[in-house]
Amino acid sequence: FVLVEPNSKDGPYERFRGDDLRRVFREERLRKTINYNLARWSRALIDGATDEIRLDGKVAEDHIRRVAIMNLKKLAGSGEADLAAVSVHAWRDREFIREEVRIIAPTIIVTCKRDTNRLFGWVMKDDPFWEPPEDSPWEFERITVLPASHPSGWARMKEAMEGLVQRARAARVGAFAEDRAG
Repeated sequence: FVLVEPNSKDGPYERFRGDDLRRVFREERLRKTINYNLARWSRALIDGATDEIRLDGKVAEDHIRRVAIMNLKKLAGSGEADLAAVSVHAWRDREFIREEVRIIAPTIIVTCKRDTNRLFGWVMKDDPFWEPPEDSPWEFERITVLPASHPSGWARMKEAMEGLVQRARAARVGAFAEDRAG
């Protein structure tokens, strides 16, 4: 999963602002809705489980450990992502980000939000003028990239999950690699 930056203005993550993300996730673990939603999405993409359930902490943590989560900006931010700052950081770190993806060697990449999809496309293609598809899969070095919504809240998660599963089925990736429906 690719996100732009971790944030929590005036919240429990504020003390991590500008800190190394490994410290944030090591100390805070799964305390935000986004983590539980990423666990549900992981479960759907890997196991094909698309039922609407809220996972408890241990189960969610087990699903999160099965995937990689990357932020384009490697330093913690504030309450809302500063797209200009994220863009500068991501473009500056583009070789590192591409190498990070190659080391992880994912079978699927999910970009979480349109801006994230666009920035990730620029970074991966090394071309700030390339426009990735907003609503359909695209590829980087034979890895399918699925654009998705941002997994931060519960309100629209059913719609977001359905969109992600629909794109995974259409691209025949993950648990849906052999799926002929859709």
